[in-house]
Amino acid sequence: GLVIGPYADTREFTRKLLGSAIIPETVAKPLIAQLIAYLLTCDESQVDLATDIAATVFKTFGPQLRVIGLEVVFDLLTHPLLAAQELGGHILLNHDTKADDLPEGIIASLIASPYEEMRVIGVQLFGQLADETLLSQEDLIVAMTMHELPDIRRTIRPVVRRLGQASPAFAARLSVLF
Repeated sequence: GLVIGPYADTREFTRKLLGSAIIPETVAKPLIAQLIAYLLTCDESQVDLATDIAATVFKTFGPQLRVIGLEVVFDLLTHPLLAAQELGGHILLNHDTKADDLPEGIIASLIASPYEEMRVIGVQLFGQLADETLLSQEDLIVAMTMHELPDIRRTIRPVVRRLGQASPAFAARLSVLF
């Protein structure tokens, strides 16, 4: 009740309190389910509440979120509120499921998001793909390095740096373009 309460200061206090508590698995799992279910019912009039719930869930239950069902994550990613989408994206970034094993189209849909925060998460997930997979998508990487949106250009840089160090041939091909 305190996590979803009407007062922001109470929600913040509760987030800090939960962050310092050791919560048994038998309590954490149902609490996560309840909080995410409540978050999914939030609408545009509850942006601050949704943001606080998402922050509490992510900051308090990191280990449990690493194994949460992907269907729950996809529900968050398709929710209209950015706070829910961001929670879903951050869960994916830290999930035990490797980026290579995610369903086709998830990463591309995040990169195509109208929200900068979600595009950044999408490019970060893209960067988690295996080097061989990334090197096979050289044209896409080049397109991202020259993208019109600065957040995409900025977020792809560490991926390009890593691939350049791993593959001198890739670095040579890319250096010709710039």
